[in-house]
Amino acid sequence: MCHTYVLCMKGKKGTEVTSVQNEAKTNNKFKDPEFLTPFIEKYREMRNLWEVTPPQYYIKPVRKATLEGLLALVQTFIPEATLEILERKIGILRNMYRRKHKKKQTSLRLGASADDVYVPRLW
Repeated sequence: MCHTYVLCMKGKKGTEVTSVQNEAKTNNKFKDPEFLTPFIEKYREMRNLWEVTPPQYYIKPVRKATLEGLLALVQTFIPEATLEILERKIGILRNMYRRKHKKKQTSLRLGASADDVYVPRLW
């Protein structure tokens, strides 16, 4: 039996009603390898979104313009994507990377042999 739940969110334009089921479909699109690989490559090219040494990292209008450029790529795969969703998904990807990297470093520190070192299998 399939249930559709409704989530109410208050935004600037009033109350928006989004289906949790639609959000799950969007999440599945973000996880698609055909989308994820070019997305990560494009994100790596946009250094002012993740590297703190360039001065553009600290200038919000520049960062927003770069995010909008990345959003254009995302919207070719997922037309309903917004800046909020994009920022949230980038945060999730960064968090996943940190967790997997920490897990690998921990296995190295514990003296695992070359065959026993943790190998992330995300992408």
